[in-house]
Amino acid sequence: MNQTDAFVANKLAVVDLSPKLRYPDPIHGTIELPDWFPIVANQESVRRMMFIRQLGLKAYVDFPGAIHTRFSHALGTMQLAKELGNMLSEELKKTGQPSKAANLAANLNTLMAAGFLHDIGHGPFSHAIDYPASKLLGKTHVEIGRKIIVDEFQKLEAHGVNINSVVDIIEGHHTHPFLHEIVDGPIDVDKLDYLLRDSHHVGLRYHFDLDQSLHEYVVLGPDDNLESCVLGLRNTLQARTTAEIFVLIWKGMYDLVYHIQDSRIAEKMLEHAILVACNKNSKLRAKFSEESQYRKLDDDTVLDAVGKVEGFPKDVVEMIRSDTLYEPIVDMELSQTPYSFGRRFVESLLKFDESDVAETAVGLGQSLGGSMGLKSEQVIVDLVKSRKPKTIHLMGKTIEDQPIYLDGKSDVIAAIEPRIALKAYIHPSLLNKFKQSEVQKQLRREIEAWS
Repeated sequence: MNQTDAFVANKLAVVDLSPKLRYPDPIHGTIELPDWFPIVANQESVRRMMFIRQLGLKAYVDFPGAIHTRFSHALGTMQLAKELGNMLSEELKKTGQPSKAANLAANLNTLMAAGFLHDIGHGPFSHAIDYPASKLLGKTHVEIGRKIIVDEFQKLEAHGVNINSVVDIIEGHHTHPFLHEIVDGPIDVDKLDYLLRDSHHVGLRYHFDLDQSLHEYVVLGPDDNLESCVLGLRNTLQARTTAEIFVLIWKGMYDLVYHIQDSRIAEKMLEHAILVACNKNSKLRAKFSEESQYRKLDDDTVLDAVGKVEGFPKDVVEMIRSDTLYEPIVDMELSQTPYSFGRRFVESLLKFDESDVAETAVGLGQSLGGSMGLKSEQVIVDLVKSRKPKTIHLMGKTIEDQPIYLDGKSDVIAAIEPRIALKAYIHPSLLNKFKQSEVQKQLRREIEAWS
């Protein structure tokens, strides 16, 4: 063996051929993967997340930088679950709360798996196809995710992951509330990741000090009664202010990104196109009504399949691809105040889940189109529901005392109320044939009849 061969052989001898256990990440720097990750990394349900954009059609319409995926968000959520779990466990040891500390340490892999798998059942295009899926399949993305986790990830039990607990954490009903609130709560790691990740990729430079924020988290409640313990924040000016910044960024992202008008119109166009296409094409309907097929859908397969159905579905896909969208013709804020227009309507909508809200909007659109002499797909009614943030707990006098609520200490949080916006979008070729005031009056009549 000459010197060159010896040098190459020596280099090859020290090459690490073990599975990749870290990823570079634009938000968290480096994401260190757990030992169990290579076991599931190449499963179809995991790989599918790489082909579903986190913000769906927003990358086509308003934010060309928003090409990040469900997979990158899943990794980020997993990373934060690990960081927060470790941080809380160490702090609890130092402050003489051994039961909480031991519980977190024992459940760390389960928390990380819940963070990674919390969106595994999501369909393509963010939430744009939630309604067609719930209507045709009869399940939410959470229910689909539960089935995937139970069916496909039992092998993780041998690596310190309790699959039943993963489901309970994701669905927000674990026996120990502070565990599920790490992944599904008012200030959970899911929101922490998607707010920072989404704002980064859309180009809005929202920021809060993540490392400092995590140090403000505490597990509130007695150490000998874990069933009553919740996740909260220290009751300090810094913690309260950080929480206010977090909630304002959350609200700002809904106002400026998640509910932004043009992307919202494209999403509603696609929603209606899928419903029409599935009624016209039995093979496409099977992709949405049979769970085994639905689990295989990603962004590109949906857009291609819908675009092959002649008529309205194909037209919509071509319009989205060419950025030729329906035009807004109605935009009204509905109020809950006594004697105001739509008060009872709004009260009902605020009690509805998202599927019921979408169902109501579709029904209103069909009635409006009929009264205007239009085909049902030529005018689309949209109900945009803005939520009030979940209640954030603050520490009482001591960590074991009854928690207090941030909205009682913060005028900023208390001022945020749920809202309903009523919108209508019309095919661009019809915009000049109807006066906005006439359409608005007719829509008011439809709501009054509904009420």
